[in-house]
Amino acid sequence: MGAQRRLPPRPRLPPPLLAASAASAAPDPAGDATPAPAPPPPPPTATLAALATLIAPTALMHLVGPALGLIDAAIVGRATGGPARTAAVALAALSPGTVVVDYSCYLATALAVAATNALALRFARRDGPGAGAALGDALTTAALAGVGLGAFQWFAGPRLAAALLAGSASASPDGAAAVAEAATLYIRTRAVAAPAALVGFIAQAFFLAAR
Repeated sequence: MGAQRRLPPRPRLPPPLLAASAASAAPDPAGDATPAPAPPPPPPTATLAALATLIAPTALMHLVGPALGLIDAAIVGRATGGPARTAAVALAALSPGTVVVDYSCYLATALAVAATNALALRFARRDGPGAGAALGDALTTAALAGVGLGAFQWFAGPRLAAALLAGSASASPDGAAAVAEAATLYIRTRAVAAPAALVGFIAQAFFLAAR
């Protein structure tokens, strides 16, 4: 057998060059590591106090409508300042007037429900700009719908009130005409505030969604 060929020994690098080559060969932890996603916030714990802070204003919000009817019944008859017959006519006009105004406003509650849903989803996602855009769209829609609703109440409200009074067998023609005139004044007064009423619906939806 022939003699085995020996390889020459590798040259040894000086310590500074050896440290530099080892540092260049090692992976860069800052460059290779990807940032870990932030953990989701813990879900809020529902306590009795937290539920009370939501239930109380919600209940008061739904009591505003009946309270407005009670205030009308208590004030309208006293504010006429005329004879008893005039006060009785004003009180009688509240019934068809509130029916026309309140029932037409109930159609706008769908807008408030849709706004509450859209805002609550964006608040849950911590999407502040999205919530602001949704609120702006809802307010614009409410203002435009309020103008249309007010126009409907202004022009169609007196006819609807007269139709309601025409079905009353106990009302005389003269009495029905006087009540219809007072109901027209009531309906048109509240028709002016229809845009503000619908904007108030959206404001209530915003606060409910924020909770």
